[in-house]
Amino acid sequence: MSASLMRWFLGGALLVSGLHAGETFRLLFDSAGPEPAADFAAASNETAAESRS
Repeated sequence: MSASLMRWFLGGALLVSGLHAGETFRLLFDSAGPEPAADFAAASNETAAESRS
C-alpha cells in the first residue's frame, strides 16, 4: 500500500473513531437532569394491573 493511501486511510479511521467517541461522551455526560431518565421509566404495577383487567 502506498504511503499516501495509508495516510488517508489512517486519517479517515481517526476521524470516524473520534466522532464515535464524541457521541459516546455526549450521551454519557450531557444528559443531566430527570428528563432523559423519564424516557426509560417503566409503568408501575398498579398501572400494569389496570390494563390487564
